[in-house]
Amino acid sequence: MPELRWKNMKIAHGKPPMGCVQCEKGAKMVLLATGLCDVGCWYCPLSARKLGNDVAFANELQVEPEDKDSIIREARMVDALGTGITGGDPAVVLDRTVDYISTLKSGFGDSHHVHLYTGTPLGPAQLDKLSEAGLDEVRFHPKPAGWKDLPEPHRRAASDAMDRGIVTGFEIPAIPGTKKDILALVDTLEAMEVAFINLNELEYSETNWDAMQEREHTWRTDTSNAIRGSEKVAVQVVTFAHDADLNMTVHFCSSAYKDGVQLRNRLRRRAKNVACARDVITTDGTIMKGIVETNDPEKVMKNIVELFEVPKEMVGVNEGRVEIAPWILEEIASRIEEKAFIIEVYPTEDRLEVERAPLN
Repeated sequence: MPELRWKNMKIAHGKPPMGCVQCEKGAKMVLLATGLCDVGCWYCPLSARKLGNDVAFANELQVEPEDKDSIIREARMVDALGTGITGGDPAVVLDRTVDYISTLKSGFGDSHHVHLYTGTPLGPAQLDKLSEAGLDEVRFHPKPAGWKDLPEPHRRAASDAMDRGIVTGFEIPAIPGTKKDILALVDTLEAMEVAFINLNELEYSETNWDAMQEREHTWRTDTSNAIRGSEKVAVQVVTFAHDADLNMTVHFCSSAYKDGVQLRNRLRRRAKNVACARDVITTDGTIMKGIVETNDPEKVMKNIVELFEVPKEMVGVNEGRVEIAPWILEEIASRIEEKAFIIEVYPTEDRLEVERAPLN
């Protein structure tokens, strides 16, 4: 039996599913098909901007639901090897979801791995559409009331998905106090020969705050949104699976892993495609820029090039400001009149600025 060990802030018994393998590399685009959902889980962490709204996002980029060109473009920006389709619940807009899968497979080939997360116990006709479009992996999410005794619709959906050759698993949050129910679900899924179950660390968000407070859940640390006790339950379940030598993979994904590994690697992949010669990519996948703020950026840029002999590829005008290689700007900032800064931004479409340091 292989040794059970932590790796990159997550732990697993068995080999994690392909969707998770690609996710760890940052090679999985996250495609939110809609914020609509009929399940209504009290712990749902979806943001207020998305929750309950029929919106679509490719990673951090909001797109029109029918704008498949932008979705393909974003996948290329992160050199995506696959896509995870989530929500809300993608089953609420099934035809749209099927169209997304077909588009991704057409654009990137059959090797582009697509997994789907849903709270709906999909029926045969729905699974036929998804299978024909090329869905590789499905992750069912029953509500906690159904963990101890998995409802027949979810049993049937899982069986039907496996019959169609779709890699089938379940994904739930590790809620403190539910260890026995999760273990019962694990036993059920093992008997059904389901491929895997993923346990996610429970997290606070702006939309589930009141529900968390009502249930007296508290933070694990002052610097994390993770819930105290969630990791403990998950590790106990994974350890049980390991000791019992289950055939099914049991995999725990921590909050720290999502931010420190998954997101960071995806940002690095995007940064390589969006950064220019005058930018510096950090180890976290963010981009450092030197900027000069002015009402006349073209004139200021020309003056800087002429006065300091800055190579043209190291300076430019963007978003109404002058951008200069940060290492060059640090040397000349004291000799220019305009306000100069080193800024750190995400390589995402919105170029979110996370830090700004003045140079003069």
